[in-house]
Amino acid sequence: MHREKMVIFDLDGTLVDTAPDLINSANFALRDTISNPINIEESRKIIGKGGKYLIEKSLLSRNIQLPDDKINQLTLAFLEYYKNNIYQDSKPFSNMIETLNMLKENDINIAICTNKPEKLTKILLSKMGLLDYFSNIVAGDTLSKMKPDPLPLLTLIKEKNIKKLNAIMVGDSENDIIAAKLAGIKVIGVTFGYSETEIEQLNPDYIANNFIDVKEIIKRNFL
Repeated sequence: MHREKMVIFDLDGTLVDTAPDLINSANFALRDTISNPINIEESRKIIGKGGKYLIEKSLLSRNIQLPDDKINQLTLAFLEYYKNNIYQDSKPFSNMIETLNMLKENDINIAICTNKPEKLTKILLSKMGLLDYFSNIVAGDTLSKMKPDPLPLLTLIKEKNIKKLNAIMVGDSENDIIAAKLAGIKVIGVTFGYSETEIEQLNPDYIANNFIDVKEIIKRNFL
């Protein structure tokens, strides 16, 4: 019966703390453009909306304006460096793997819905030894639309013939919560990620402060 259920996770800031490697990559790309490097606290509010957004916001906060072609060039440099250094300082959030194992033991479909490019998503999951946990992955460039559009979530549940009431999203950002609400599925908002807005203000169905909370919410309301 549990194969008729699906838990869908965001990646950056939900399953994995990728901020350190994203920051290092952005600072490498911007090394000749900015004098004060991006720090962890600054970056946590601008991660999760793509490399170009990260570059643009980092420049904007320093009152640096560049033409689009230069921003695109910096974004490409960021992505190339990140691809080659994607798992240097990133790490899974505490108790995340135990939660995936619990879902696997209960024969629940586990999927990923991320705005990260598909190639980078699979490289990271492979390096972390996590790729085989996931039955389906929809990334930022898999479809014509990405979160907060509901299409990625609707595609995931359709691929496995999952009813909406048997699916739940776990994410850390406004994009995740809006996408889930538009798709008509429940959502757990996690407070330990990279959201620009306080998770409580986004009104998810459930709030989790750590993966122990995520695990308990799923066990209590979903299994």
